[in-house]
Amino acid sequence: MTPIIGISAGKILSSNQLVRISLIDKYIHAVQNAGGIPIILPTGLNQAQIRELVERLDGVLLTGGGDIQPERFDGAYNSRISDVDPLRDDLEIELTLEAYRTQKPLFAICRGHQVVNVAFGGTLITDIEAQLPNAQRHDWYPDIARDYEAHQIQILANSKLAKIIGSDQVTVNSLHHQAVKEVASGLIVSAYAPDMVIEALEKPDHPFLISVQWHPEWMQAKPAMQNLFKALIQATMK
Repeated sequence: MTPIIGISAGKILSSNQLVRISLIDKYIHAVQNAGGIPIILPTGLNQAQIRELVERLDGVLLTGGGDIQPERFDGAYNSRISDVDPLRDDLEIELTLEAYRTQKPLFAICRGHQVVNVAFGGTLITDIEAQLPNAQRHDWYPDIARDYEAHQIQILANSKLAKIIGSDQVTVNSLHHQAVKEVASGLIVSAYAPDMVIEALEKPDHPFLISVQWHPEWMQAKPAMQNLFKALIQATMK
């Protein structure tokens, strides 16, 4: 049977003041192109519903979006913190923990990468420019093409990520102003930017729990980025 992948979604307030469930279609296309069936997961689900969903799903994809509530990781306040949605935090943190408990494959992107770290007890840099003044630019948005290749990353040679990408270096886009700070216990770093900002995490005691800071869904023309979504689908079949 075709694997069913639950994709986390956010919310937006439309011009007529209606709240809409929001998800950029690139994530849906990436899952479909890799051979999966995408199912959109809305905010507002309770813990029991999330647990039942994960039991029924074959895999989970955490997507990009607004910032995580700083109170969840004792984060420093910064005026650039935006689009905070506690209900989305609830959804994605619980999805992460349930995917770990059930050993279901989970792939996390950008905000999702940060959610994974927070879910397991790690912390975040709430604004790279303010807290890492010597770092390179990572917030190549909003007026720049989302597939703009901003910088190269170094992937640890023995990581799952290196096996999936097929190289220990790859050039990525960069659409974030926050980053992983203290890595949660039980997670390992599998890639760094040239300025040592953490670009990927893995959970060694899980068959497939991988997070990346960049946005591979916008770079699907590249085989290395396609491989990430294919690996998620393949992991559901093991």
